[in-house]
Amino acid sequence: MCRHHSVLAVVVWCACLLAPTFAEQPPPKTPPPPTASEQVVQAYKQLQAAQKSTAANPNDIKERVRHMSWLLLLGELAADPALSLTSESSDALEKGLKELDAISRDLGGKPELERELSRNAALTMRLDVARLRQAQAAQKQKLTREQELERLKQLRELATSYRELTGQIAAMNTQFLLGDYAAVRKTSVGVTENLKKLREIVAKRRDYYLFKDEPRLDAADQTELKLITEVTAPVVNDMVTHFQSLQALMAYRLAMVDPAKPEQKQLEEASQLAAEVLKVPQGASLLAYYVRGMSQRELGLMLTAADSVDAAGHQKAAPFFAEAKANLEKAQQQLAKEPATGKLMENEVKMRLAQMSSPQGYLDAAAQLTFAGSPAQGALLLKEGMQVHRVPALLLTRAEDEMRAGLDLAAVRGLLRRGMAAQLLKEDLNSVQVRARVELLDAWERMSRQGVEKVTPRERTALSDQLREARQLLARAVQLAGDQPAVQTARAYQALSLAYATILDPKLADDEGKKLFQGLPVVVTELQRQIDAAKPADQIPLREALVAARLAQGFLAVRYLPAYRDEAMTAFAAAADVQARLPFSRSAVKLFGSPLLAAMLSRPENQAIKLAVEERQLRDLMAHFVEGAVAIRLGEAEAAAKLMGNALKQVESTGPGQTPMIDAAKLLDKREADARAALMVRARTMAVLTLIAGKQYDQALLEALRPALPEIDASQLSTLTAAQMKKAVESATEPLACYGLGLALEEYAVAKFEAGNAAAREMLAQALAAQKQTEKLLQQSALLRDRYPQIVALNSKARERLTDPLSYVTAAQKLRREFRIAEATQLLNEGMRRHPDSQVLRNELIYCQIDEAELAEGGGQTQLTAALKQAQQEQQAGRFKDAKSYLTLGDLHERLGHQAEAVDAYKKALQAAPNEADRIKAESRLAVLTALSQP
Repeated sequence: MCRHHSVLAVVVWCACLLAPTFAEQPPPKTPPPPTASEQVVQAYKQLQAAQKSTAANPNDIKERVRHMSWLLLLGELAADPALSLTSESSDALEKGLKELDAISRDLGGKPELERELSRNAALTMRLDVARLRQAQAAQKQKLTREQELERLKQLRELATSYRELTGQIAAMNTQFLLGDYAAVRKTSVGVTENLKKLREIVAKRRDYYLFKDEPRLDAADQTELKLITEVTAPVVNDMVTHFQSLQALMAYRLAMVDPAKPEQKQLEEASQLAAEVLKVPQGASLLAYYVRGMSQRELGLMLTAADSVDAAGHQKAAPFFAEAKANLEKAQQQLAKEPATGKLMENEVKMRLAQMSSPQGYLDAAAQLTFAGSPAQGALLLKEGMQVHRVPALLLTRAEDEMRAGLDLAAVRGLLRRGMAAQLLKEDLNSVQVRARVELLDAWERMSRQGVEKVTPRERTALSDQLREARQLLARAVQLAGDQPAVQTARAYQALSLAYATILDPKLADDEGKKLFQGLPVVVTELQRQIDAAKPADQIPLREALVAARLAQGFLAVRYLPAYRDEAMTAFAAAADVQARLPFSRSAVKLFGSPLLAAMLSRPENQAIKLAVEERQLRDLMAHFVEGAVAIRLGEAEAAAKLMGNALKQVESTGPGQTPMIDAAKLLDKREADARAALMVRARTMAVLTLIAGKQYDQALLEALRPALPEIDASQLSTLTAAQMKKAVESATEPLACYGLGLALEEYAVAKFEAGNAAAREMLAQALAAQKQTEKLLQQSALLRDRYPQIVALNSKARERLTDPLSYVTAAQKLRREFRIAEATQLLNEGMRRHPDSQVLRNELIYCQIDEAELAEGGGQTQLTAALKQAQQEQQAGRFKDAKSYLTLGDLHERLGHQAEAVDAYKKALQAAPNEADRIKAESRLAVLTALSQP
């Protein structure tokens, strides 16, 4: 029966069944045509109602006809190809036809039933239509039954194919694990054939409900019951694409049996298999995206393998890497959609995507390997990273890891030179420093392998040139680093490069070497500070620089210090200690260090060295006590307490019969550039500070100036020239001495000259210059800040005294609030000696006089009059330049009853651009005085 006849039959059935309804109600103006699914649902609901009525009245011929007719109509509607409800159709038609036969038999044997039914025209018409369509309904029922059988047959064929494919995939995996790659390829051909067969089975007959039950017609949600414009089998496709994805994965694994030599043809096959899976609408799978991405990645790596620095190779590989990244991103999106597979592959997918997205993915992974003590593996990973991302950071970090791993330094040098020639590397700090380190290490290893004494003149020239290049690069690194923390790393290697060079040429640059040697304690302290603040993984390059600094100390100490000094041995031991803390080692240096030094010092023949260590510790102990005592006298109790605490710890460690604790690094940190000179500086400065504390300002200044002006005597102090004082300040290169000089100049100027005197002003200016120089020296070295905590605090207060008159005002106001007027006045007078032009200090002094007047007996008229006189003198001298000064003058006039003068002063305060608080005060006093003046 054709589609048109089927539709016509349905229309006739609907006309018969809905005729009573249309007779009772007017037809709608524009009735929307019901969809096939809506017709099925409506027929099913009518059938349920008819079933209930028939169950209540099983012998009522009218109810039986209704029930039969709805069964047949539901069967007709459900058989519509647009719905494919073959099970529902077959069942309804079978039951409807049986009921029609039963009704026909009963009507033939019982005429009274025929007469009863004839009285209802609508039901009679239904029965007639059913009898007319009985043959067609029987044919349709047979057809739907055949469709059900075909569905079952298709399911059996698919199940058989799935079973065969599962076995083949399992066999492929086993063969791969056993290394029988030829068998894997043979089995893969069988998988391809079975996949083709599976698709043919699916294509024979498209059935939407092949792998799912037909929807219930009485369900609340009818979303599945809809017109099927494209019959699909999603579960079937999922299985097929899954098998294809596994086949693609196996092809990729075969291509990567030897990761160092991947098979290009096999990679292309894996990539193509994955691409075919992804073309299918339901083919998006985690495995397919992963295989496609990784295959494209490997194909791109092949193009950059020859020379990862070459820009042309990267340009050719760019499309492959872009495709790889896009597919890995889609694979990551599939992780949550496929939780079973996603759980196994999540880390792999995310790691590969991170590496393809940014060079940081490679840098982070390599840093973890290096931190774990495997720099060689880190270098291999960075080599691969360079094939993907042509960036300087990967090249430079790879060179560092190859140095750490002890790989071929000549190859590393060549790689860096190619990077420079290809303009990949620039003249930035990191590039310059890494290149210098490679040159430095390569030269040292060549010297070490054959021994300096066996180096030929030609080789010596080549090595000297190489070390000179390293020194030039490191000097450039120091310039580029500027005041950054990285400058200490550059200086450490700079010193080591010169130390190595002096082994070949002992006459080389004595002045430069001594300067570098003297700066190494600061470099060491700053590097240690950076190590303490850094994360564990970030400590490795800092520790390497610290090793370089300690080695440089050792070599240069041998060259520049007297023979009896022990710094060289101690420095080498300290270098060994730092090297032992690195996660990798290129030598047996971990066997040495402070334990070796302690053992050497315990030998009888080394008692002199042991005594030198004890003497140094005791000298430092006494210095802490003396400096702490002076700090207390100068009013810096907190810093003094820190100094005393350090001294007490030394007392505990150097008691009678105790052996000093041996720590090579700390022994080096305790030495100054020259022990004798440093001791003299500390002793002289302590004398200066003690004389100042005892108010012996002449003698204090004389001692402070003597290192720069040795011929000066006490009679010349009052006539010091600016040039002489400037010379003294500039020659003070040690913060303790510089602070003492600044304090001596300040106290002498305040005590010996009138406030505002030209000589006093010049001396105070030089005092401030000395304190700024002290601050600069302290900022340059954490070692000095730790060594002199009291100078850090005292210097800060000195700069505040000499630059900020408001600091005196703040302190005086606090004293006034505590009714300590005399102390506030004394403090303000000290401020005036240092800042004779400060009007704010003069105003505060007047307020102190007002406070004295309020506290005096009899109203303090004498004090107020004296204060007014002083204020008027200031005004006449032209020093009143702000609103606050006029407010003070107005307040004095008002207290003495001079209302007109007070009004005039407050008006001038308003004219002098007051701040908000002063404006409000002036306006309020004017309002009060105006009100009082009116009758």
